[in-house]
Amino acid sequence: MALDEVFLGRVASGYSAPVLRVYSWSSHTVSLGYNQDVRRELDPQLCRQFGVQMVRRPTGGRSVYHSHELTYSVAAPGDTDWLGRTLGESYNLVAQGILRALTLLGVEPESLRAPPKLEPQGFPRLAHPCFTSTTRHEITVWGRKLVGSAQRRLGTGGAFLQQGSLLFSNTQAHLAELMPENSRRREQARLAHLLSSRVIGLEEILKRKVDFEEAAQAFLRGFEETFGCSFIVSEPTREEITLARRLEKLRYKRREWLYNKETLRGEEIGFLNQTINPFEPEP
Repeated sequence: MALDEVFLGRVASGYSAPVLRVYSWSSHTVSLGYNQDVRRELDPQLCRQFGVQMVRRPTGGRSVYHSHELTYSVAAPGDTDWLGRTLGESYNLVAQGILRALTLLGVEPESLRAPPKLEPQGFPRLAHPCFTSTTRHEITVWGRKLVGSAQRRLGTGGAFLQQGSLLFSNTQAHLAELMPENSRRREQARLAHLLSSRVIGLEEILKRKVDFEEAAQAFLRGFEETFGCSFIVSEPTREEITLARRLEKLRYKRREWLYNKETLRGEEIGFLNQTINPFEPEP
């Protein structure tokens, strides 16, 4: 999460070209949207018991269970015709790149126009997880959600960060097992059913195993063909990793950030911050 935010800051400052990043997770993790209340979504004790990590994203949206998937992020200027000048335009254009990637993998996704609105009812104690609903620009196959995304923009026309998950298999029902203790058993069963029936994984569609490298290459080609560009494929630089570690220490590893989303005094870096500029590395 910290590295994605560093990319956003460097793009916003003009210090970096737009970035498409793909990655996987080293352990099972639930990521929460920027505005979510952890205690309404998860039981931390159950997460520890099952070995599930928790992290708050810098982007909005709802909770996602990360395990068998490809996660992507796009950090780009928010005032261009080729990637859109509004949140909706950017969502739609990024979706075109993902659709092309899925086609290269052998999927025929449903049209982005007016996908089914999957809004569950009757969960008064928690916000609905990401994969229980579909917005205008998200990708479904056979009426079931395959890719979930969330975005944050730095003001009108500012740079944006979009993060999303392409599921290889549907493990989202595990979120029901991690619900807070005060949630009733009936709610857990209903949420598990929704997450099983309204979500789909790539392997179920293709009827075969999907390798991360195969999916990553499809993303690369899909975005290049959609936007008529060529990517420079690389790992994060030493400076970017150092910045991300600083931000991780100041924000993403802090209990205050996870539980209260507090501003962490003068240490808070934020999206537009000193770390987007050249710096002297720590000793």
